[in-house]
Amino acid sequence: MPGNFMTADTSFPDLSGKGDMKEKLNAISGYLYVLLEQLRYTLGNLGEENFNQTELENIGKTITEPVKIKLQETEEGLTELTVTVGGISSRVEDMDGRFSQVEQDVNGLNIQSAGGTTYITGSHVKTGRILSQNGLSEINLNTGMAKLSGSYQINNPETSETVGGIKYDTNGEGTAQEAKNRMYLYTDSGYAMKLQADGNLSLQGDELIYIKSGRSVVISVGGVRWRFSADGIYRNDQKVLSPA
Repeated sequence: MPGNFMTADTSFPDLSGKGDMKEKLNAISGYLYVLLEQLRYTLGNLGEENFNQTELENIGKTITEPVKIKLQETEEGLTELTVTVGGISSRVEDMDGRFSQVEQDVNGLNIQSAGGTTYITGSHVKTGRILSQNGLSEINLNTGMAKLSGSYQINNPETSETVGGIKYDTNGEGTAQEAKNRMYLYTDSGYAMKLQADGNLSLQGDELIYIKSGRSVVISVGGVRWRFSADGIYRNDQKVLSPA
């Protein structure tokens, strides 16, 4: 089997010697057969090493058919890359059914995963608007502002029980103490709520600040503890004022 074009050079017939025309024609004919075999082999086995970098780039620009690369191992899983005129899709899957997939087209970027964790990391991650599929949540991180449409629920990552959340509705009593349209923080599953500030903490209401408790309201200032109960006001557990 031919190896390279050197065979065509070294096997060129010597027509300078003695011999009739028939012998010379036979030598030329044999050489042409060798040259044809070498040419067929070369054209059928062209590789990257046969082209310079410029030509490789030009050939790459002429690829118009979809490109699909699929690597599969019975013990590891599947890695698949598909490039078409419509977009790019990559998928990595293991034997346990966990997978991650990225799809990109002119409409945007779609990232999916199952059984694993999706991370977006970097020293400077910049994004714009993030909108959930049901249209209830919207976060604008590009302007440093978070906007929620609907409700935001917080779950305990260890037990999956609902801890609480933030929501709004139009089911308020519509009284002076509670407006009809409201937004509020809440807790569930017996969790308490605590607001803590390293500096000052302020509550402000243009019309009314309403505080309601089932037993009592306690305000501690320095070493003095004030407790407001149904039967009176206490200062350090000493009643200082009774109801009229």
